[in-house]
Amino acid sequence: MPSGTTPNLGLTLPSIMGDASIWGQELNGNFSIIDTAFGNLPATIKSSDNSILLTDGAHRILANIKGLGAAGPEYVYIWLGANAAAPTGTNFSIIADTTDTGAPGFADLTFNTNQGNIGLSVDGTTAFDIGTRTGNRLNVPAGYGYHQNNPARINAFNSIGSAVLANGQLYFYLDEAGNNLRIRTKYSTAALHLATLPLDVTLSPAGSPSTSVQFNNSGVLAGDASFEWDNTNKGLVIGAPAVVNPFVALTINGDNYNSPIEVHSSFAVGMDLYSHSNTNFRAPTIGFFRSGGTQASPTVVQGSWVLAHMGVSGYNGSAYAAAGLAQMITTEVWTLTANGSKWQFFTNVTGTLTNVETLTLTGHFVGCDNTSPKFVLHTSSAAVALGAPSSAPTDSDLNNNNISFYLDQVGNNLKVRVKYSDGTLKLATIALA
Repeated sequence: MPSGTTPNLGLTLPSIMGDASIWGQELNGNFSIIDTAFGNLPATIKSSDNSILLTDGAHRILANIKGLGAAGPEYVYIWLGANAAAPTGTNFSIIADTTDTGAPGFADLTFNTNQGNIGLSVDGTTAFDIGTRTGNRLNVPAGYGYHQNNPARINAFNSIGSAVLANGQLYFYLDEAGNNLRIRTKYSTAALHLATLPLDVTLSPAGSPSTSVQFNNSGVLAGDASFEWDNTNKGLVIGAPAVVNPFVALTINGDNYNSPIEVHSSFAVGMDLYSHSNTNFRAPTIGFFRSGGTQASPTVVQGSWVLAHMGVSGYNGSAYAAAGLAQMITTEVWTLTANGSKWQFFTNVTGTLTNVETLTLTGHFVGCDNTSPKFVLHTSSAAVALGAPSSAPTDSDLNNNNISFYLDQVGNNLKVRVKYSDGTLKLATIALA
């Protein structure tokens, strides 16, 4: 063989093992290979498994070749690193072990092929199992992932059979007809599940500053600008109102609905409001707000406009009929200095369907069966029955300009106690027949 320091030597390799087609030098026992880095490397040839072992005690290169016709599959492995047990049962393996423990153990990195499959193990655990003959698959065991600075590419087929999956695996494939990416999973219990991700779907329709909420639209994930989550202010927005109050958790635009909120229950339906604060005015509150124009461009409310309305109805055998209502209306066109209003309470007259304004409250005046009261207490022309105590009032309880009636049943008199504006007290007696 050629040499840099000695003349070329001739080497004759006779046939061995009685087979004229196989040529080589039959070596038995031990021999040395000279290496400039390690010096003499003891080498052992084992006829039992046709292996060659080269070692300096701490490092070794091991090749194990089983010939044709040997029991089990034909395989080759090359071991680089510390002394450790070599794997078996693969066609070709390269093992790198930097632990240098000198005892059998897992390799740091193993690359092997077996019957058309390619395997890659790290620290003795399979990280990738790429099948090239039995299903074109990439298996990644639990606890292991894939990371690459550059974009990764994965082939996806257009169909999948459940038999391909082992327990604890998932499979990506394309639903070209439905324009979806589908993920088929098989749990450790062998239960099968399928996820569908639509392609070319806008998941965040226009809407500022909110992001549309995703929902199931006939089996397809969808979003709509009228159903949004404002993640900045943590509020849900329904109906795409022109203006969103950042201090409101739920905003609803009911332009397309007579009743944006409707609740049904077989129990007594209630709405409970709680307020927890040590500040005196922070109590549960219900507010009603009315304007002309639009939400984005409100205009002044006009006279006799209803500002708030609360109605009560009952089922009469055919439909829900009005029983009564309370509403607040304006009494003038509003300005920055004049905002007149009044409460109206309506009830039905017994035995009829007639709805009448029973009580009116406006400014300082109360109307009883009087829709335009001009006095603190103003009734209609209908008969009025007033209660009267049987004893005189306490004078200190009367305010200036007050009148109090009471009955003197012993003397058979109606007495009127009067307190003038200066506090002077007077008493009038009216004899009763």
